[in-house]
Amino acid sequence: MFVSAASAYVNANEMYGRITVRSEIINLLNRKAATTSYPNVQDDNFIRLLAKAEGCVNSNMAATEAVWTTLTELVANLLGFSVYVFLLSTVQPLLILVILSTTVISYFVGSYVNEYGYRHREEEAEHQKHMNYIAGKARDFDAAKDIRMFGLRPWLNELYGKALDAYVAFHRKAQGVYIWARIVDLILVFLRNVFVYAYLIGLVVGNGLDVAEFLLFFTAAGGFAAWVSGILGGFHKLHKQSLDISTVRECLEYDEPFRFGEGEHIRPEAGRNYEIRLDNVSFRYPGAREDTLTDINLVLHPGEKLAVVGFNGAGKTTLIKLMCGFLDPTKGSVLLDGKDIREYNRADYYTMFSAVFQDFSLLAGTVAVN
Repeated sequence: MFVSAASAYVNANEMYGRITVRSEIINLLNRKAATTSYPNVQDDNFIRLLAKAEGCVNSNMAATEAVWTTLTELVANLLGFSVYVFLLSTVQPLLILVILSTTVISYFVGSYVNEYGYRHREEEAEHQKHMNYIAGKARDFDAAKDIRMFGLRPWLNELYGKALDAYVAFHRKAQGVYIWARIVDLILVFLRNVFVYAYLIGLVVGNGLDVAEFLLFFTAAGGFAAWVSGILGGFHKLHKQSLDISTVRECLEYDEPFRFGEGEHIRPEAGRNYEIRLDNVSFRYPGAREDTLTDINLVLHPGEKLAVVGFNGAGKTTLIKLMCGFLDPTKGSVLLDGKDIREYNRADYYTMFSAVFQDFSLLAGTVAVN
């Protein structure tokens, strides 16, 4: 009763520590997503990695929280294993060898097969990205008018249905692979039990092993296999969780092309006029065949009001993003009072601007506050 009460108390309270750790990791991912260099926001690799990392923190069963339970269970299995090794060694060490060998073979087969999902994680993340994108656009209030005016609901449903079918097909294929690990495990368990039964029956017939001892040792053999499976399964689960945690770490440590933590500090000075100069600036988006902007030379003089007009796709927004430091030129440089903006701390440089872009967020406040 005392041990059960203590166990219930610990299980009820240690949950809060695990959730606190996972919540802090969620905060780190949110901070990374909100403050990462702007080119990363348009980087498919980063987008997929962020989606995968978010899947590793989205529930109590996610690796960043469940890993503590795995470690606890692993310790318990190791203790039980030690006790049962001592018990079975009094009967026949060969039993230990047979149980260990069959269980270890099952573990390695299962380990390889069950890593199918991790080996194909990029494919799964791509399906998830498509579904999330379509669902997000369907819920976007800015698109609501067009969706209703042009009757786009059936089209969006069809697109989402195709994306969902692809996602389901991926998991159906994955489950078809996983089932072979279960089949191998069942065969090995059957062979192991046949050997243990035969050996113990031989002891009953030839050595006078009584029924009580027969039941004790057969139960111990099954229990020993359970402890071994628990240990190997624990290590396997720990390995998968460590891969998920590595995904989170990979996302948090994703390369930042801009200098946020270093670079020369700069602060806006009231009443001072600044000159912005684009010196032979060219820019090409990653993977594009042609430059969006080519050899742009432009000076925005202090106090000057300048309108830039052009067709869709002419590069107007790209030009402004270069001035604001959201993008770096592929060639040439953007200068603030004659100094390349890449030498500045990028977070400081952003404070020099008050920009209203075509994509924006309204806060729950007055127009003046916004």
